Amino acid sequence: MPVSPDGPDGTVDGAGATMEGEADTTVDGATDTTTDGEPYEADTGGENVPRRGRFVDAAVTGLGWSTASGAGVTGPDGEFDYRAGESVTFSIGDIELPAAAGAETVTALDVFRTRDTNSTPVANLNRLLQTLDADGDPGNGIRIDPAAALAATGLEVDFAAADFEQRVVNLVANANSPTTSLVSVQRATTHFVGTLTAEGIDASGCASTHPLVGRAVPLVGTAHDVGGRVTVLDDCTFEVSGFDYDGGGPDVGFYAGLGDDYGQAPVRLTPPLDGLVYTDDALRLTLPEGTTLDDVDRLSVWCFDFAVSFGDALLQDGP
Repeated sequence: MPVSPDGPDGTVDGAGATMEGEADTTVDGATDTTTDGEPYEADTGGENVPRRGRFVDAAVTGLGWSTASGAGVTGPDGEFDYRAGESVTFSIGDIELPAAAGAETVTALDVFRTRDTNSTPVANLNRLLQTLDADGDPGNGIRIDPAAALAATGLEVDFAAADFEQRVVNLVANANSPTTSLVSVQRATTHFVGTLTAEGIDASGCASTHPLVGRAVPLVGTAHDVGGRVTVLDDCTFEVSGFDYDGGGPDVGFYAGLGDDYGQAPVRLTPPLDGLVYTDDALRLTLPEGTTLDDVDRLSVWCFDFAVSFGDALLQDGP
């Protein structure tokens, strides 16, 4: 379970406070200067040199940010400023996210301190950001309108909560976005995985030492239009590209295992796919801690209700 600085359940308090003092490193629109008007300096490793980071699920513009040395709103490429060793707190109105370490690139994974792109808090934050996008097309970047920050006044959100959607209904309805209901977990995660790939971000933090790393095999479907291709990205991460599934099976998910009986101690890799339709989508699947590539030889879209595989990807040679 991802752990945030506010607690182990992903809770975010609606404190809405910003740092006091002069915001001398605030990103100012699309300029390359600090708010003092001095040219922005490259990161040379000095503690007092302003460094520039970006918040991405695509570039996110209009997201509040604050550090010990400054505060502002992310610029047109998701820019924010920080100094060495500082943490950055991002916000939408009074929805204040858990602090993340200042870095060249920050994503929802850093906010919730996890490498799992399918974790509930990560998926829900990405859903909210994409839903609030002012033109409804996160593919060209995400811009949060000031109306969204205003609509989030006094709002407290738990990104891990089962009632997350209900908590943000009024925010979504008043955010000046053409998207008036939360985008699906499926759509948000597919977009986020695409962003990580496009940005060249290694989300897993895993080594790449196993002989299977780099291997790509077909996901061969046997039912419900399952298909795609599975690539071993590193010692604990798979990418499923071109994934198709008609959403018609009950109690279905991606599982890894040894042999073809996933009913015996299977390794679950995703939340349930029940009712979700995928067409040429991309997913990233992460092995849980304590499980290695030596412990699995195949992946399956497995249905537990009927103890049957809707599609398999064989990772290792053999039957």
